[in-house]
Amino acid sequence: MNAFERILEIVEYTVASLFVLTMVVSISLEVVFRYFLNMPLSWCEELARFATIWMSFIGTAITYRHRDLVMMDVIDKVVSKRIGILCNLLATVMALGFFAVLIYGEIQLQSIAAASRSLALGIPMNVWSMVILFSGFSMIISAVRHTVTDVRALIALHR
Repeated sequence: MNAFERILEIVEYTVASLFVLTMVVSISLEVVFRYFLNMPLSWCEELARFATIWMSFIGTAITYRHRDLVMMDVIDKVVSKRIGILCNLLATVMALGFFAVLIYGEIQLQSIAAASRSLALGIPMNVWSMVILFSGFSMIISAVRHTVTDVRALIALHR
C-alpha cells in the first residue's frame, strides 16, 4: 500500500468513525427527548439514517481494499492458487465495471439531487449522496492495486 492509499485509509477510518459517533449521539438524543422529555426531535432519525449510509459505503471501501469480502476468502481457500488468482482477476475486472457504472450514475444524479433537500435537516441531497463518488473512487484505486498484485502473482507462478 502506497502513501496515498494509507492517507486515504486514515481519512476513511476517521470519517466512518465520526459517522458511527454521529449515529450513536443522534439516536441517544432521540431516545432521551422522545421517551424522557416527551418532545421528539424531527432531525435525529434523518441524521442517523444518512450517517448509516455514509458509514456503510466507506466501510465497504475499506473492506474491499483489504480483500476481506467473503467470496474472495472462499475462492482462495477452495481452489488452487493459480485458479484463485484468475478468479480474483475476473472478479476485480467485473468490480471495476460496476464501480465505473456506479460513479457514472452518481455523476448523473448529482444535478438532480442538488435540486432537492432533506426534509428535517434541509441539506441538499447531493451532499448526502457524494459518499458514492468518494467510496467508488476509493474502490477503483483498490481494484487497480488488486489487479496489479494479481497479475504480478500470476507472472511469478509461471516462472
